[in-house]
Parts: sequence; C-alpha cells; structure tokens
Amino acid sequence: NTSFYRFDTLNMKLNKIFDFNNFPSGFRLGEISYQNNLVLFNIRPASGWAWESNDSIKAKRNKKFKDKYTGFFIYNIENEDIKHLKYDGYSAQLSADESQIIYLMKDSIGVELWHYNISEKESKLLKKFEQDSRYLRFRWSGNEQILFEEENKQKLFNLQTNEVSIYSEEKLSVKKTEISLSKLKKITSNITFKEWGFDVKEHWLKTNKEYINDIIPLNGNINYRKAIIEEVGSDLSEKDIKKIIEEMGKYGDNLEGYRSPQYKTFSQETIDLLKNLLKSK
Repeated sequence: NTSFYRFDTLNMKLNKIFDFNNFPSGFRLGEISYQNNLVLFNIRPASGWAWESNDSIKAKRNKKFKDKYTGFFIYNIENEDIKHLKYDGYSAQLSADESQIIYLMKDSIGVELWHYNISEKESKLLKKFEQDSRYLRFRWSGNEQILFEEENKQKLFNLQTNEVSIYSEEKLSVKKTEISLSKLKKITSNITFKEWGFDVKEHWLKTNKEYINDIIPLNGNINYRKAIIEEVGSDLSEKDIKKIIEEMGKYGDNLEGYRSPQYKTFSQETIDLLKNLLKSK
C-alpha cells in the first residue's frame, strides 16, 4: 500500500494526506513541489499514461486506476483540502505565488513544456523540445519567467510575450530541497506501524505466543518483527523479553555451518529492538 504523508517535525505528528492503495508495478510517485501552503504531487507509470492506454493488456487492467489517478493533486496545508487536476504530465513545479504550474509531457519524438493556470483552469503548450531524453532541466524564475536548459545553455521563456532569450552560456543547475532517507528514518523512528496505518493483526491475526514464535527464527522481514514487538511489547515483562533474547541466542548456536553466523548477523537488529523495549520496562 502506498500513501502520501505529512510529518510535523515540531510536534512530531504524522498526518496521512492521501492513500493511493496498492498501485500496479511500474508506477512511481512523481516529484514533489511545494510553495508556502500548497503541496503538489502525483503518481504515474514509468512509460507514461499514453503508453498505458495504447497497450491493450495494460490498458484494460489499469483503466480504472488511470481514470482515478491521472494528473496532479494539490494539497492545502492550512485547510487540508485536496484538489485533483486531471492533466497528464510529470515533473510539475508550483510557482512562488501558488497560482501556476509548469510541467512536462512526453510525446513520440521529444518533450513538451506545459503551463497551467490554477485559478483560470487553463492549460497551454509553451514549447516543444525535440530530444530523446524524457528529462528536461527547468525551473521558475519569478512568477512570469521560466529558466530551462537547451543546447547546454540556460534560456529564459517569458510567459507574457512567449519570447525565448539566452540567459547564460552555462548549464542550468536545479537544486532540489530534499531530506536524506537516513535522516528521515531517524526522525520518524518512534512512529509506530499503527500510526503509519498498518495494524499487524488485520493481516496476520495470531496469539502473542505465535507472534513470539515468529520472532525467534526471524520469520518475515525486520518490519514484520518490529510490528510484532510493537503489538505485544506492552504485554511482555522484563523476564519475558530476556527469555526471547536468550532463545534467539540458543537458536543461532544450534544452526549448522554458515547458517549460524548468518543468523547472528541478521538477528542483531531484532535483538536491538528487544533490548530497547527492555530499557522501557
């Protein structure tokens, strides 16, 4: 299941913005653009919606999904409202005044740069680029001009006059405001799976003993075992936790050949989770 979240780093609160459910293989979350109170996001197939529509097998399978998710979603942080703009495209960017969007579309021979006026609900083609790459370096320059890279130069497109001029002889540098995955994991490490919207009992309903029996041989992956520890942790005493860690040690020692050191390596993260739980008792 794929969901789009907002995380308040000041109050350490998680808020689910949108749920895409389980989308087909080959789809991905597009670039995220935000200005002040608006956040722009979307998902799309790697090959584009047009290709999905022309492929008879995929088109039939994904038609319902295509009708529901084609285009861009705009989330308002203040009132938590979501608008769906049903325009195909990718790499969308919001203008600083939050009133316009520029985005790319792929055709059979190149890339097209498009503009959308949010308040007037109007979309128009700005420029075609006959190039093989589906990627194009571009960004807003104020609210009326767009910087883009062409022929290894920076060029400026004026939305008022539709004129293009050379801005610089250098390549365009587009900086993305991103947070590293390691830092993201660190600041959200205390969020439980239930807060993310996943309840282990809804998918694997077992007794506490059965859950613990899954921990010792490392059944499932680390996220499954973490979800188990979150679920049964409050019911475990200090003695219970120490016993599980002890049983894991015995289990590893009884394995033959390379499986013993392999188990000890892969079990360490689960043991660390149990030791952290032990500290809270």
